[in-house]
Amino acid sequence: MQGGSDFDSVFACEICTREFGDRASLWLHMVHGHKEEAALSCGNCLKVFRDNLSLLKHVEEEHPTMQRRYSCQVCGRQHDSRKKLMKHVAIHNLHDQYGKPLDPGTMINTNNQPRRAPAFNTPPPAPPTTRPVPPLYSPGDKSFAVGCQLCAKLFPSEDALLKHISVMHHATAPATPSMPYACELCGVTYTTRTERWNHMFQEHGGDEKITCPQTQCGKVFVSSVLLQEHAAHHTEQGDYPNTCEICGKMWKSRVEYFKHVMGVHPYCLPNVCGICLKIFLSVADLREHVKSKHWPLDSDHSCDVCGRAYTKRSKMARHREIHNVTDDIPLPSMYRVFKPKPDDMKCELCPDLQVDTMEAIKEHRKTEHAMYVCDLCPKYYSRSTHLWKHVNRVHKGHPDVTCRICSKVSSSRGHLEKHLIAHDNPNTEVDEPQMNEFGESVHICHLCQKQFKQNWLLQKHKKTCKGPKRPTSPLPEPDEDGIFELSWMD
Repeated sequence: MQGGSDFDSVFACEICTREFGDRASLWLHMVHGHKEEAALSCGNCLKVFRDNLSLLKHVEEEHPTMQRRYSCQVCGRQHDSRKKLMKHVAIHNLHDQYGKPLDPGTMINTNNQPRRAPAFNTPPPAPPTTRPVPPLYSPGDKSFAVGCQLCAKLFPSEDALLKHISVMHHATAPATPSMPYACELCGVTYTTRTERWNHMFQEHGGDEKITCPQTQCGKVFVSSVLLQEHAAHHTEQGDYPNTCEICGKMWKSRVEYFKHVMGVHPYCLPNVCGICLKIFLSVADLREHVKSKHWPLDSDHSCDVCGRAYTKRSKMARHREIHNVTDDIPLPSMYRVFKPKPDDMKCELCPDLQVDTMEAIKEHRKTEHAMYVCDLCPKYYSRSTHLWKHVNRVHKGHPDVTCRICSKVSSSRGHLEKHLIAHDNPNTEVDEPQMNEFGESVHICHLCQKQFKQNWLLQKHKKTCKGPKRPTSPLPEPDEDGIFELSWMD
């Protein structure tokens, strides 16, 4: 990370070299993308260390001054709220000498007194440590164990690592510091995990060694080890587990999964299926997958590109921008098929009633229970205002409930017919807009040449328009006292 203020600095992640504009964004990226490395990073400068001893020594030497009320004993992170700092301390996953987790409250300092530096000159007691983190592959460095970049397994020497890669992963060439990610099947190396996954998906997609055998899933992983771990994910989370294909991690919820993709694999976010979480190489492939596997969509407001469901159309419209598509958002009534379910054919108030069609149950609800039913779907409401809100939210633009003259939305087909009678001529075609002298698109009345920006305003004006106004005669000249003499007063 470069020095200077937060406004002119670039903060780079030491693990994946991704750059951020501020320290907070980098920390969130590390927490969601590199949680193990985040546990060994300094809470002030976010520098990553090999162990807790090196981290403690760095904090005492480089950041001895505490500006806030509370601070973490491990990494020196500071906060004015003890409750929020308690959540942070849990990331270090500390244990005592008996293997029991330490109380997070004991790892928080109150900065009302000078912080005492630990005595590093004398042999300190065994500090609590976290689970070892596999270091990056570094040829020639035998001071610590080296880890396999494909399955994260540790080895005491480089020779053991190379033998493991050639036997278990069938790689013809080992990974290097500049190209650390190697294909397990053909040995081609890449600089990033995303590039390696793109290669695996494009060149080896469908290979039983790296592809999930379940037809509703079909995710492609970068190694057979991750595929084996993924089999347990189906047992825990069902047909569509929250598993990242690129790094093999499973998340408790879809919210955490999408946070991980946004922070670690942002270039893949536009190509993620919002239903089964499968990643594709392009938006076109994603659309074809959604059309063939998940169509029709169940939610009222689902993204037509990836199928992800939202509670409001406005939220879906903002999300749809990440796909960089130029076509318009289709209306719900144009792409959603409302199929009646078995429960829709039953009346909650009349359990013995049996009907065969939706028309029959709708007529029963209207006549027997005074319900307001939707003409386009199985929904029904106890108030007409609630029905109109539903139609305006879900079926807006449908020709059966939308006026073609003024675009007003009616709650039912019958209300639309009454609305059309209010117009002078229900069969009047919509006046085509014209360009005025200022280059604006307007609707012009052919009787008085008055201009309107909206067609419905023009139609409202036509009801009372009687043509151009007659020119008024000028007033006579006043006399010397300033009084007008009118002819009808003579």
